[in-house]
Amino acid sequence: MGKRGEVSYFTPVYEVPSVPSLTRQLPLPLPEAECDAAITRSEYYTTLAELMTRKVTHNLGHFYGALFRALYRGRLCPPHKLSFETLQNGERRNFHPDFIQHRAGSTHYTEIKATSRRSSRPSFSVLQVENYVSHLLTRYLNDHEPDPSVRFALFRYGKGLKVQPSSLGYDELMQTLATHTTDVLLLPLPLTLLLLKAGNIHTHDQTSNKSNLNERDYWIPYASHMNVLNEGKPDACTTLLRSVKYAQYLESLEEMLCLDKPWTIRQTPIPSTLVCRAHTAEGTGTVDYPVTPFTVTEYIVDNQTWLRTLVKHRKELCKIMGLRDLQAEGGAPF
Repeated sequence: MGKRGEVSYFTPVYEVPSVPSLTRQLPLPLPEAECDAAITRSEYYTTLAELMTRKVTHNLGHFYGALFRALYRGRLCPPHKLSFETLQNGERRNFHPDFIQHRAGSTHYTEIKATSRRSSRPSFSVLQVENYVSHLLTRYLNDHEPDPSVRFALFRYGKGLKVQPSSLGYDELMQTLATHTTDVLLLPLPLTLLLLKAGNIHTHDQTSNKSNLNERDYWIPYASHMNVLNEGKPDACTTLLRSVKYAQYLESLEEMLCLDKPWTIRQTPIPSTLVCRAHTAEGTGTVDYPVTPFTVTEYIVDNQTWLRTLVKHRKELCKIMGLRDLQAEGGAPF
């Protein structure tokens, strides 16, 4: 964000990369005569729905990654790419930040997520959060970077939208996202951890995932808590802290997550002249879609204070959050 509250590094026209069509992966229409064949009609439509969801998720990643890069200068990493690294204890993990910035000798990671206001909430892999905590500590303690950081950008779309994104073609989806994105939260890691602790945790079946895990735990924050943060009221952090289910953790979390320190909340509309340039589905050219202005709500705490607090309370914080302490296990990267 700029010194006077503007969104920094604004690019008037940003381009969404061309996305290889996934329609060729869809199963062929199932003939009536094959209802009793190896694949049932129910299984066919289940597979079709899964592939359409993958297609939309892939396109969402491209759209919001390009949008974020238009607002904040940095390196956008290709979405949905597996990038494995081997930890010191021999464990292999996929660490793939969405967006990386390098400023004043420090690395700044941003994880970009998007969710519909109608039917879903963002999910946060426990392994992913463990990776970010470990890399942040590694950058700070091992690599001696003076001010590394991790933050999460949480976009929401779909207010007033009467159709599901999965029913839209690529061109229609790009236009819909450009006109129906409603807001984005920029949360530093400590406030993200509080949002997750106040939410629920679920175990998802990952048998079709490329990872070697059959099941994986995910945090699912409450939509009402995201609404509180998007409102940007001065007591938003305190309100969220009171929502944590386990009262015995409140005092500890207040100190560990720097909630007892001064916070700055900035709410800034994006430039009204922002335009999304998307490739046509046929690949024959591009088309421009004006982006309807929405508000960026950013929460800021002194990062040096947070880093010192994280180092001091790392073990206890990991225990409260249910995270593996990779530093203590000797499993930190590099």
